[in-house]
Amino acid sequence: MKLKLLLFTLLAASSFSAHADLLSFEVGTGKWSHDPSGQFQYVVGASGDNLNIQSDLGFKEEEDNYTYAVIRHAVPLCPHVKVMTTELMHKGSGSGFNFGGVPVAAGASTKMVLDHTDVTAFWNFLDTGLTFDLGLTARQLDGEVTVDDGTVTTTAVDGTIPMIYAGFALTPIDNLRFSVEANYTGSGDTSFTDTIAKVSYHTDFMLGVEAGVRNMSLDLDAQNGNFANMDFSGSFVGVSLKF
Repeated sequence: MKLKLLLFTLLAASSFSAHADLLSFEVGTGKWSHDPSGQFQYVVGASGDNLNIQSDLGFKEEEDNYTYAVIRHAVPLCPHVKVMTTELMHKGSGSGFNFGGVPVAAGASTKMVLDHTDVTAFWNFLDTGLTFDLGLTARQLDGEVTVDDGTVTTTAVDGTIPMIYAGFALTPIDNLRFSVEANYTGSGDTSFTDTIAKVSYHTDFMLGVEAGVRNMSLDLDAQNGNFANMDFSGSFVGVSLKF
C-alpha cells in the first residue's frame, strides 16, 4: 500500500511539474541610495512648523540596506509569499523652527527613521514569459522623527499599514528578467505609494545580480500629530540566490 501511494505521489508530482515548478525560493540583499524631498510637520496643541526636510531638517542622500525572501510554489489557490525589510534613515541639523510646540535652538541634530517590513501574499494570474501577480501587503512601519538641541523631542511614525500589491515581469531570455512591482494604500490618514523597477540576471549556479530604481511616497494627515508629504527615491544594486 505504501509503495502504491508513493508511486501515485511521484506520478502526480511529475505531471504537475510539467506546468510549473513545485517550489522556488529566492533571497536577496542590497543597497538603496535614497534622496529625500518634501515636508514634515509635527503639531502639538496647534503649534508646529511645516518643515522642508532638506533645507530645514538638513537631510541629504543616504544609503541603506534591504533584504528580501520570496517563496513560490505550485499549490492551487494558496498564495505565494514575499517578505522584505528596508532600512531608511536620514540625519542632519537645523534650527530656528518650532517642532511639536518646542522652539529649536541653533546646532540641533535631526534624525528621521522609516524602517519597515513588508509581508506580502500574492497570486500569479499570468505566467507565459510575461507574468502578472496581484496580492496584499501588510507593512509594519517602525519610524520616528527626532530633534535634539539639548532637549530631545520625538514623534513616532509607526503602525501596520495594509496595501495592495501588483507585480509585472518579462523574461525575454533565460535568466534575464525585467520587473516592476508596486505597493499602494490610500485609506484613512495615510497614503503610501512604493514602486520598484529592476533588471535581474541569475546565473546557472543560483547566484544573481540586480539593479534598479525605487520611489517611495508617504503622505500623513494628522497621524499622531504628524503631517507629511515626502518622497524618497534613488537607485539600488544587489545580489540574490535562487533555489
